[in-house]
Amino acid sequence: MTSGQSLSVFCTDDTSTPKYCAIALRDNPLNQLTVSVYAAAAGWAAIGTGSKMQGSTMFVAWPNGNKTVTSLRKASGESQPQPTESNAVSFTSIHNPLPERLAAWNPPIIFSFNCSANNTAIISTVSSSQFIYAWTDSPPFDQTDSLSSFPQHSNYGGLVLDVSKLGSETVISPGAIHVDLVLLHAALMFVAWGILPWFAIFIARYLKSYLGHAWYLSHKWIMVGVGVLTIAGLVAIELHVVEGTQRFISSTHGIIGTVISFILFPVQGLLGFICNKLWDPKRTKVPWWDLVHRGLGFAIMVLVLAQVQLGLTRYGVSTGLVVAWWLWVALLIIASVWLGEFWLNSVSKNSQSSQLELESIDNLPSSQNESQQQLNPPRGFLHSD
Repeated sequence: MTSGQSLSVFCTDDTSTPKYCAIALRDNPLNQLTVSVYAAAAGWAAIGTGSKMQGSTMFVAWPNGNKTVTSLRKASGESQPQPTESNAVSFTSIHNPLPERLAAWNPPIIFSFNCSANNTAIISTVSSSQFIYAWTDSPPFDQTDSLSSFPQHSNYGGLVLDVSKLGSETVISPGAIHVDLVLLHAALMFVAWGILPWFAIFIARYLKSYLGHAWYLSHKWIMVGVGVLTIAGLVAIELHVVEGTQRFISSTHGIIGTVISFILFPVQGLLGFICNKLWDPKRTKVPWWDLVHRGLGFAIMVLVLAQVQLGLTRYGVSTGLVVAWWLWVALLIIASVWLGEFWLNSVSKNSQSSQLELESIDNLPSSQNESQQQLNPPRGFLHSD
């Protein structure tokens, strides 16, 4: 390897006969990237771009006698990847050599592909890149046909290759912790927008009379938490995006997320502080800034529902996960309405009714008042003597 090259090696284990290895070689003078796969599988083996099957460009190969059949595929989700064509990548018979410790290893599947080193859809030259891999011992249905369907993998996982540093070799340890940044982004945003705001809204709508000024402090700090988690989620997805990708406006999901995070949410927070600062206990009607704060909050939550659905669709999650999201939303709405509109309002009305009853007793003439109190003693003072 020269100073103008960069090599990255991943193997599933440290033995002299691993199950699977992927080796990426970046040749900067030639502006070329070559990726080689070695797999001890009797059926088929593959490597794909990205962190999941949705949208992944996949390179698949299987043995056919003493030959190797190669097939370029495109995955649209957790289903059979379909054959595709591309002028940007091609299979090659020139393979990157194995590390010295694996020199004697000769697995049944060996294949390579190459492309321009500037092809950021395949690999990054400024940071590490995520790939997925899979293999099985069950062969394709027609081993002679590169377009053949093949059975589901029995082994799969994610790997990282890093050819960003010229003149160096990067060996990715099989036990290295790999953080799925897209999954991390989704988890942070789910907590930030799928859980916390519902509690903040519930407190503001139903618990003011119970909590006093504490309702505002609770509401405020919960929404501060929303902001912190949103920033963390944006950082996670930014680290995932490869260079050359248009930030923020490359999809409807990105556009709505940008509008919520950088425009609507900050404005909503500012309105909240204004509403608190200008609050007047003697006011006779709700001022316009309170109404705008309330309306904008509702609009943001509607956008959030659409935004989550777009994110789930964009990353090709299962139908079950989509159904789970909408069941969660339904549960939150039903629980909020029941607790707020029926239970808390009922308790409040009963409390007001009791208060009015006590006030009416206080207004009775002295003799009637004493007689009424004997019949209906105040709560907490009932006794048996």
